[in-house]
Amino acid sequence: FQGGLRPHLYCLPVLKAERHRQAVADAAFSPDGKLLAAATGTSTVVLWDPATRKRGRELKGHKGAVNSVAFAPDGRLLASAGNDGSVRLWNPVSGKPGRKLSGHSRAVRSVSFDPAGKSLVSAGDDGTVRTWSVDSGRQLLCMKGHRAPVRSAFFAPGGQRVVSAGADGTVRIWDALTGQQLLKLDEGTGRLFAAAMDPRGATVAAGGKSGRLWLWFSRDEVPQYGEWVYDHPFFLILNVAVGGNYPLEPTSSTPDEVTMEIDWVRAFTSGTE
Repeated sequence: FQGGLRPHLYCLPVLKAERHRQAVADAAFSPDGKLLAAATGTSTVVLWDPATRKRGRELKGHKGAVNSVAFAPDGRLLASAGNDGSVRLWNPVSGKPGRKLSGHSRAVRSVSFDPAGKSLVSAGDDGTVRTWSVDSGRQLLCMKGHRAPVRSAFFAPGGQRVVSAGADGTVRIWDALTGQQLLKLDEGTGRLFAAAMDPRGATVAAGGKSGRLWLWFSRDEVPQYGEWVYDHPFFLILNVAVGGNYPLEPTSSTPDEVTMEIDWVRAFTSGTE
């Protein structure tokens, strides 16, 4: 906070009845900051006025918990995704429902607009990532590759790529026009729940059950941290000295008694790092 001002924090009760309080799964500000949408554990999206801290409209239509909300870049539409497998569009000012986008066979966990506000991307427990036309409500693409529920999906800056992260431990990057998988990031991260990309589209971050935050850098970003060494996937051969005595002669069927985790590797080329 600039100027040494002390921040003021307020608590906004999402549901009226104290005994029916539910978790808030997601929240989003409108682009002008005049509305705050909250996805609740019920079938309701609650709108708030952040300036007055007054509760606004309740958007009802989902048949189950709402998991994700997102405003269009111009603020004229609000999208919500729920356990009923649908994505719904709303007029956030009037509260009137718009199109219902159906295609997912299980709960939808994530919804996001492209930078132009012309397309939506959704992802869910059926393991698919789907894009939709905002104007027609027609499904444009269904991208399959994840082997478990997908918890996060969004358009990369520029809107030409889609990034998704799933419980299969992978981050995948897709062509937003063709649906082709361009890149699969699989580093043994464990179940992933969230992902983000920096505004230049050069770095991807993801985190999940492991409690760690993973970063992947593009080639253009590497000079900040060191020299780009490899242009393709590679294997490392490690010489490990382990103390102690094993009572039998090891064979191919000897079980591994200890798992070793490597946090980082330093590579050298031509005598330099």
